[in-house]
Amino acid sequence: MVEKYKKKGETWPDKSKKWNPTYVAMIEVMDNSVGVLRAKLKELNLDENTVFMVVSDNGNVGNVTTNSPLRGAKGAMYEGGIRTFGTAVWPGKIAAGSTTDYPITGVDLLPTFAEIAGAELPKDQTFDGQSFVELLKTGKNIKERAIFWHYLMYLKGGRSNKGWEGDNVLPIYRTDRMYWRAAPSSTIMQGDWKLIYFYEYEKYELYNVATDISEEHDLSKSIPEISKKLYDKLMTWVKETEADAPTKVNPDFVKKLHSLLYETFMIKVSIHNEMTMWISHK
Repeated sequence: MVEKYKKKGETWPDKSKKWNPTYVAMIEVMDNSVGVLRAKLKELNLDENTVFMVVSDNGNVGNVTTNSPLRGAKGAMYEGGIRTFGTAVWPGKIAAGSTTDYPITGVDLLPTFAEIAGAELPKDQTFDGQSFVELLKTGKNIKERAIFWHYLMYLKGGRSNKGWEGDNVLPIYRTDRMYWRAAPSSTIMQGDWKLIYFYEYEKYELYNVATDISEEHDLSKSIPEISKKLYDKLMTWVKETEADAPTKVNPDFVKKLHSLLYETFMIKVSIHNEMTMWISHK
């Protein structure tokens, strides 16, 4: 499969930009696999009594796709990293061709499948998600709630025309990040509002993803009351869930190296510790 696209790529007009035969082969294998599963369900006469879903756990890889008009890529807390597709087939329940922009997350899957199967969730456990069966059936949004992300990693990912490392390093798509595609952060989305708090800078960014899906306009200073409300709710969630959080600055942190990463070029991972500001958690 990879060889097939390598040969096809020989005639690609600009291989330096969007040519990755392995990635394309993976997509075709994924598509074919979905078809195989659907065909098997039909063969077993289970297709009319099966809910079939395909979802993704993160956004596109930055050095292969543009993610336009979204900002960021896989690993980032911007929409390019967390806004993904989802598709579902439920004969007789979901209207063909129906769509929704209402956000759901992985934690919503368990309560949804439990309701579909008529199973009762344990009473002595807390579940973060909520069922979206009504959304599937009617297209009506489920009750508004806050959605949270908590990501405490420095995730490598300078975008290059030779893969993740090499010459001609470019910023992570629609960001100014040259090396880390993700830094320690917590994120909250409620309604059209989304706030990202970066522990490294001790500051947050606020976006209205309904009117600014590309997240080009940080509104944290122009609408401080919404920023403060979401930030307080986010920090309360971090505390209540006892999530790990940075507490002190890395004593080996070298500010000059850190600046170089964002302003000029990509440095090898061999100096990883000197580039990471936060190290302690809890």
